[in-house]
Amino acid sequence: MSTAQQILDRVRRRLNDMGAVSQWTDDEIFEYLTDAQRAAVALKPDINPHVATVQLVAGTKQALPGDGLVLLDVIRNMGADGNTPGRAITQILERSLDTTNPDWHSADGNERVKGYLYDVRYRETWYVNPPQPVAAHQVEIAYARIPGVINSGGNQLALAEVYDPAMIAYVMAHAHIRVIAAQGQGLDKFQAHMALFTAIVTGQTEFLTLRPEQEAERTLE
Repeated sequence: MSTAQQILDRVRRRLNDMGAVSQWTDDEIFEYLTDAQRAAVALKPDINPHVATVQLVAGTKQALPGDGLVLLDVIRNMGADGNTPGRAITQILERSLDTTNPDWHSADGNERVKGYLYDVRYRETWYVNPPQPVAAHQVEIAYARIPGVINSGGNQLALAEVYDPAMIAYVMAHAHIRVIAAQGQGLDKFQAHMALFTAIVTGQTEFLTLRPEQEAERTLE
């Protein structure tokens, strides 16, 4: 993973501002970088996956960890201590279960989870089957983690280095917002950088005529 300082230096080179004497402060660029990572994960959640063992609560209804954006998978049972790998867990369709066993939410509790249900529309909420007893066990899940705040050059980015050009493109785009507001120009550069950001994050770079770094440089001409 790259550091925020590495991204900052690359952005300043593109802004012709290696002496940091312009209108863009480090704090402002770090704020853009924070937004860039979060926008990328919102656009494509699986670019920042995190696997963790979580404690379930009694019943069927469960919640994502506080730093979770969406649930990607519920992998396996991990026992009462969270260190005992057990039965694999499979995703099931809610409507099929509702049809075959409409009272499944109020069934007898069983700490051994067989299946889970998740609808991304409800983002933070997911369900386990059968219901957990009062002494609930733990399971291993994979979820998209919301990147933390970038506030210093020593902070490490949450995303893999392959997404560095996307981070630079997003920061460059928002740096040009200041130019647009002050001088009434630069909208084309903002749009070009944001298109590049979206293309890299979503894997649609085949639609670009230039490689990411070349495209970013071209918008500065």
